[in-house]
Amino acid sequence: MLFADRIIFVEGLAEQILLPCIASYEEIEEETTKEDLLINKHVSIISVDSRTFKHFLILFGYNETSNNYAIGKKVVCITDADPMIKKGNRWHATYPFLLDGSDESKNLSSHVFELNDKFQSLYPNIKICHPDAGKGKTFEYELAKYNPTSRLLITNSFTSQSSPHSIKNYLELVKKYNSPLDELINEYSLKLGTEVENDEVVNGIKNCNWDENEKKNAFFAAIYLRSISKSKGENSLFLEKKLRDNLKVRKPRPFVIPNYIKDAISFVLD
Repeated sequence: MLFADRIIFVEGLAEQILLPCIASYEEIEEETTKEDLLINKHVSIISVDSRTFKHFLILFGYNETSNNYAIGKKVVCITDADPMIKKGNRWHATYPFLLDGSDESKNLSSHVFELNDKFQSLYPNIKICHPDAGKGKTFEYELAKYNPTSRLLITNSFTSQSSPHSIKNYLELVKKYNSPLDELINEYSLKLGTEVENDEVVNGIKNCNWDENEKKNAFFAAIYLRSISKSKGENSLFLEKKLRDNLKVRKPRPFVIPNYIKDAISFVLD
């Protein structure tokens, strides 16, 4: 970390594994990608827990007048939005389409606000990148939201065939992506069986006031997150290989990079 020229802090193994590969999907010029620039500019990608970002950022909070003893390297923190909703006396993770705008819900985790206030707003060499407040959740959720029909995201880390979140069931939904949202919800509801009555994804998407396309992409993102939630590390390894292999073919399948990831990569490379 101290010997790198520039630094990207991420909060999980998945981001650390996938970020260089995802950067290779942004071509600067012929045969040169942003992954090449990450290497050439000696950018180090370091995984730390999101709530400990602040302890590392103190080292790099450089300001000519007040903090000239700090290390003035470019630093980006890539963190999840982690929306929360209050149930009783406790805060719980939730989906963005379940937020109601009240004091009982937060569209961004408290640590994101803290990082923005204490570091990004004070030090021009530090940037905090996260999914859109009120619309985003986690890294995996964003990948699926931006690529709802991409089969590149489907890996062997999905849950077992007996689960409503198996590869087969997810593929069936992907094939029907252009169907009306109500039809997709009904099909997913049939897979859930008796669990559907109190299912927060089904009920949340139905009651959400977003436009149809936003709701549909959020619906797929939520199902994808459920499908790989117990195997995120394993999924990232499988996904990295699939994305790499895709770039080796003559006509690679398209893969969309979430905007906050693009912003992070662009900032650290500028």
